Amino acid sequence: MINQLERKPPYELIRDALIEEYLGDESRVGEKLPSDRHLAARFGVSVATVSKGISSLVANGHLERRVGAGTFIREIEAQQPAVAIYLGASADSYTTPTLRFYGLLDEMLQTELSRGAGVQHYADMRIPVSQGQPMPALMKDVKAGNITDLIVCRANASDFWWLEKLATRVIGCNVDLGGHLVGIDYAAFARGCSDYLKSVGCRSVGLISAVPHVTTERVPSYGHFFDALNESFERCELKTDERWVVCQEVDDSKVYDARHEYDEELGYRGLKKLWSCKQRPEGLIVHHDAVGLGVAKAAKDLGIDLCKDIKTIFHSNMENEWPELAPYPRMSYSIKEVSSALLSCIGKEGRQVKLVRPQLVVPVS
Repeated sequence: MINQLERKPPYELIRDALIEEYLGDESRVGEKLPSDRHLAARFGVSVATVSKGISSLVANGHLERRVGAGTFIREIEAQQPAVAIYLGASADSYTTPTLRFYGLLDEMLQTELSRGAGVQHYADMRIPVSQGQPMPALMKDVKAGNITDLIVCRANASDFWWLEKLATRVIGCNVDLGGHLVGIDYAAFARGCSDYLKSVGCRSVGLISAVPHVTTERVPSYGHFFDALNESFERCELKTDERWVVCQEVDDSKVYDARHEYDEELGYRGLKKLWSCKQRPEGLIVHHDAVGLGVAKAAKDLGIDLCKDIKTIFHSNMENEWPELAPYPRMSYSIKEVSSALLSCIGKEGRQVKLVRPQLVVPVS
């Protein structure tokens, strides 16, 4: 007898009872179920209620009705991945110039995924008010089993710790959340910058970067970034000095969504600081698009030629070439390659780390 005290509709109780008794054992695939009348008498409900419960299982592919033969247990085909994209902020914030990369990446991912089974999208408009607090809608869908893979386009690892706890595959872009990781190959970036500066005659080099000079387990790429640069400087015999290194002063593992508001200022202030040194570096590496915009603005205000006075190489992406950075050499990467790397992790078990290699772009003078 079905427990009538439960609050579900009777046909759902029948459906759940059939799932528990008949569908939990793969060895029963192909087996014929008792007739609707027999099940109705067994569970103490009407034949119509049993028929409705069975119809819901037929609709989702668990059972198959064969005219004149009865109802049979079907073999369930492998479930297609249910993919979702999570943005750690309102989608509107990614229309700002310095965060346009994430907006373009988000659009590209949605376009590619919509060609398959579709995609669920979460733009967390609560940020920064509720930073560090799980997004209710996302948590609800994960618990309901509606998401198998979650692509995280932008979320720092400190405030978004809860993403690591989700019972689904998490694919992080430039952030390690314990699952798959896709990021920029900093070793290739460092080699490309050092080789270029050496090729144009530089013997000393400075750095302005949005990455703080810290190492954190949550964002290990920070340590790798500086290790890669130091190794490349040594290989190319490029001299550097702590006075020529300007980095973010905050711990970037706790970045807030307003980051773009001070990255340009960092670039502007950084170039002014380097230019005020009695002894200046001959070359300069500028890491992060937004920082580069600040450096370009400072150069214009101070009358500095970034090709002659201090040979500068920037870091930017190919699809979003800022007019301010177009005249200068850049280590550039493809958003399409980043998107493809993220998509290639869908449905994959274990842990994968995929790095996108930036390429040197030197404008024709």
